[in-house]
Amino acid sequence: MKSRLFISGFTLCLLVTFFSCSEPRFSETFIPIEKVDSLGRYCFNLEMTDTAAFYDLSFYSRIDCTASMFQRISEFPLDVTFVSPSEIMYSERVYIPLPAFGKNNFPDFHFYERYRSGLVPVEYGMWKMYVSAPDIKGLRGLGLVVEKKQ
Repeated sequence: MKSRLFISGFTLCLLVTFFSCSEPRFSETFIPIEKVDSLGRYCFNLEMTDTAAFYDLSFYSRIDCTASMFQRISEFPLDVTFVSPSEIMYSERVYIPLPAFGKNNFPDFHFYERYRSGLVPVEYGMWKMYVSAPDIKGLRGLGLVVEKKQ
């Protein structure tokens, strides 16, 4: 009886250890506006090493401002530059639609917007991603959520 209990307990410990050590499916990085680089860019590291995976990328942020201040914002462009492990650069400009900014009871506007879905890197490894956002009073910073899918 004791050996059966020991084996059951040992098996349970192995299962817990196995599943608790699995790689997380999501990673999230938020960079406050005070931490932009000398060129005013938000710098993210993207680990895209799994050849069997593809990735969804989403941006999020918050602007502390009143509704009247927010109405003066005409657009929210992001200049995105990817740098591959072999240092090849890929750049584009994307726009966060202003209706994506939700409003709650506080004096702020925030968004969570999908940027890329099903991204398969042309080269596997550690990528850099640099993002320039507009200079808007009250912008808290920029966040990136990476979801790894199999």
